[in-house]
Amino acid sequence: MAHRFEALDGGLKTMFGLDGAAAHIEFDYGLTDNVMVGLGRSTINKIVSGFVKYRMMHQEIGSGNKPISIAYCGTAEVTTAELVPDLSAVFRTSYANQLILARKFSSKFSLQLVPSFVWKNYIDHEKGKNGRFAMGTGLRYRLSKRISLN
Repeated sequence: MAHRFEALDGGLKTMFGLDGAAAHIEFDYGLTDNVMVGLGRSTINKIVSGFVKYRMMHQEIGSGNKPISIAYCGTAEVTTAELVPDLSAVFRTSYANQLILARKFSSKFSLQLVPSFVWKNYIDHEKGKNGRFAMGTGLRYRLSKRISLN
């Protein structure tokens, strides 16, 4: 369950962002140790989404054969809100593909790179292209047993 508020600067008039809040509920299930699937629904544009995540390789510490973890995550979503009248379901869909590359360098430091490609079937052509590449990154440095910098 995720919940997002709108801007807080509306003060009491918008109950500090609560009036424009958006919610997302999702059911994720691990089919095996390496495969997870999920279905979700958002209040923003009434989006229905699904995903599958498959871990292809798990890092093995002390082994030169598997120095990183590699996973694939594919998502698809369809906007069910009537934003553009008479737009078919095909044009209301978008997709994302990610390759998740992760390595734990030590007990304190981990790094993740996530090259991604997103495709939207319907876009405002003045704003850009259907497909976009992106590179996500993440890192974690453990400061103590219970505190880390992410």
